[in-house]
Amino acid sequence: MLMKYTEHDVSEVTEFLKQYLEDCIYLYIDIKKYGLTNPAMNVWYEKKSGRISLVAMRYHTSITFFAENDNCNLDAVIDLIKKYKPNSISTTKKLAERLYLLLGTYDVSYGYIIRFLHYPDFGGDHLVELAKDDDMLEIARLVTSDEGIGSYYELQDLADQFLERRRCGMGRNYVVRENDSIVGHVASYAELDHIATEGGLIVRTDCRGKRIGSVIESFFIRKMLEEGFRLYSFASERRCKTLVKMGNEIATEYGKLTKHANSQSKQPF
Repeated sequence: MLMKYTEHDVSEVTEFLKQYLEDCIYLYIDIKKYGLTNPAMNVWYEKKSGRISLVAMRYHTSITFFAENDNCNLDAVIDLIKKYKPNSISTTKKLAERLYLLLGTYDVSYGYIIRFLHYPDFGGDHLVELAKDDDMLEIARLVTSDEGIGSYYELQDLADQFLERRRCGMGRNYVVRENDSIVGHVASYAELDHIATEGGLIVRTDCRGKRIGSVIESFFIRKMLEEGFRLYSFASERRCKTLVKMGNEIATEYGKLTKHANSQSKQPF
């Protein structure tokens, strides 16, 4: 049975997640940073034999969860999905494989969580700038235009998330501009206690082939590593191979479920 997270549970929940950090980075950072203060976020946990065994979080239009036992009962998580109908669900690969078989309205994809240790300097640092508050809607429009990294976000909701994280020190966005328009972007989607995740790497389609992506990512990763961050990224198999060849390492595997485009008409619950 899932129990609602309260102020009395802060230490126990975060200590549990910290043990499995690389499998639940967003859970750990968001819960430790926001606690009970974010109205767009809810947290639940489950105990077995008197100790926490599962933590789930709703954040805006997504649900993220982690369980230390891959064979745990998923009924309570499915009840959350039925209630909130999230656009995306993130968890470990093994749990995503199980959940996918139990849901009829979600696609599933798998990938690797990479820990950055090194990234080559491609030059062009002078082209990269820290984004401002009034850039967030344009950045969100660029990210949501890409089916691979942004199709499960809602435009205004993503812009609000970027702004919220920027203002509270949980994230930062870097951009490259051409003719006063943003054509390249990368961000820390979460950062706390010198742990951070990279996300939102994208170049506008008509500007690809100019090494903008390499330049902006190189700047960002080198900067974060120089600042002493333990930096992670969620990567496809192809991208994973490239990053490993650069001297980075695979931390673990993950799974993400995203709504079918026509899920409203096929909703089984």
